[in-house]
Amino acid sequence: MKNYTNQILSFCLFFSFYTFSQGLQYEIGINDSYKQEIIQIANKNEFTYALVKYAYFYVYLEKYDSLGNRLVKMPLWENQDVSWMNPSQMVITNDNNIWVIGEALFCDVPNEAQHVYVFDSNCQRINTFVHTYDITLNGYSLINAMGSISDTSVAVNFRYFDTSWIEIFTPTTQTLLANVNTPQLFGFGKNSQFHLLGHTIDKIYGIDAQGILQDSITLPSFFREIGTWNDTIIVMGYNELYKVTPDLQSYTTHPIPNLSNFTRLKIDYQGVRFISSNFNKGVHYLDHNLSLQSLTIVPVFDPNNTIFDFDQSVTVAKNFGLTIHESVRLASYSLLNAQSNSVNRSDIAVLGLDFTDYLAQNVSVGNVYKLDAKANVLIKNVGQNVVDSVRLNHYYGPNIACGDNITSKYFANLNLAPADSMWIVFGWLGEYTNQFFNDSIKREYCVYSSNPNGIIDLSVANDNTCKTAFFGMLGEEELSQQSFQIYPNPASSVLNIKYTSMDEVLFHITNSVGQVFQYDTLKISTIDISDLSFGIYFLSLLDNSGNLVETQRFIKN
Repeated sequence: MKNYTNQILSFCLFFSFYTFSQGLQYEIGINDSYKQEIIQIANKNEFTYALVKYAYFYVYLEKYDSLGNRLVKMPLWENQDVSWMNPSQMVITNDNNIWVIGEALFCDVPNEAQHVYVFDSNCQRINTFVHTYDITLNGYSLINAMGSISDTSVAVNFRYFDTSWIEIFTPTTQTLLANVNTPQLFGFGKNSQFHLLGHTIDKIYGIDAQGILQDSITLPSFFREIGTWNDTIIVMGYNELYKVTPDLQSYTTHPIPNLSNFTRLKIDYQGVRFISSNFNKGVHYLDHNLSLQSLTIVPVFDPNNTIFDFDQSVTVAKNFGLTIHESVRLASYSLLNAQSNSVNRSDIAVLGLDFTDYLAQNVSVGNVYKLDAKANVLIKNVGQNVVDSVRLNHYYGPNIACGDNITSKYFANLNLAPADSMWIVFGWLGEYTNQFFNDSIKREYCVYSSNPNGIIDLSVANDNTCKTAFFGMLGEEELSQQSFQIYPNPASSVLNIKYTSMDEVLFHITNSVGQVFQYDTLKISTIDISDLSFGIYFLSLLDNSGNLVETQRFIKN
């Protein structure tokens, strides 16, 4: 397995919480499937909204309250034909509607679509606007950026071939601005001097109702976002703020001493707010003249590749690797509530995997076999808290069209005390089809645990177990209907046989490479296996003509 020691150590540092007087804190782990990736988060009031990608391509819009409880999990796609989602931006307008832009791929069809979604504050879909194009053409369509331009509307910059244009969206309408020669824009704003404001990384444009550029102003350094208050344009640079006159004719620079790396500009009737990221995150409060009023430090270490936002709370999201699958963690701090909540971690170990049923079926020439297996999984609570729920995951191969095939199952009401263990009936591990070139048909199955009690288990060394299943030899096709039973299995000295027919049959015992250890006529209901070495063997029954009836495997312990 891959070594994620450095990632986990960094992540533990990232989520080391300190005692402080300001802020309700929570942390949760998202691990509902085999692979997770957080794409965007946004905060409104004390709620957190997250775009989370599961199993490589399915994306959900999720809503969390101030205690980390997930209130809603809503898929972005509207039908199962959408197989791959790539949202690029999420904006919440002042009417509490949630806007998401991105692209969707339809498997096995050379066609993509640019989507603009709008949801209400409870993540219920209001509308979907779609641009479809043929990806086989020598060009591309891409959504560059989206920005709020009123309490109820957003502007989006599209590109296709060498053209670039702007469209205005309300929850029920879509308006195309006629000009298709706009620059590549990264954000928008609105004041009374122009129909629209758009910006690149160093320039602000005034744009009329046709999408035609009217005026522009270039600032001395790159910047990230713009906003307006009483028509004055406020610009957030990386290490300073600017005020630009409403007519785009002049600007003034407003440095903030000892602060750097500004992000997430927000302007309302209370003033101007943004986050700076040095070692700890700080939420800065300024008046509309850009004079610093107060500062709230949130003691969260901010490594690379984190996503965060704030409103009445500050939320930080981080993707990180657990063995070979990915997981997501959210941490949130209230800016209004002085209560501080700690997190009680859980730790589940996966100790064993016991196969309960096998089936190998030859599906075509060339030694192509379809393998099916069922198993029970042994877990142990090696943490300090009672574990009530856990998710077990198994990856069994790539999907033919796109993505991967994952078997992920959630088990609740476990009531597993510290140091206790239990067997869980996992059941079907997933169908696997492949061509086999050696004499034996075998496959390694691995099962991973995650999300005990809704929290990702950071003690990853004990989170998985693997075991090889031997299905038989090439040319020996198994039957799903068993004609005999063997027990106990595993067995140490005697193997009992329960055969549905009283006819005398032949049997042989082989190992995984076909070496024969016993070959005789079965006249009794027991077989002495005390001389066999520890390992996996196959008991085959043959009729009087020497034709194979059935093969089953057993373990000698």
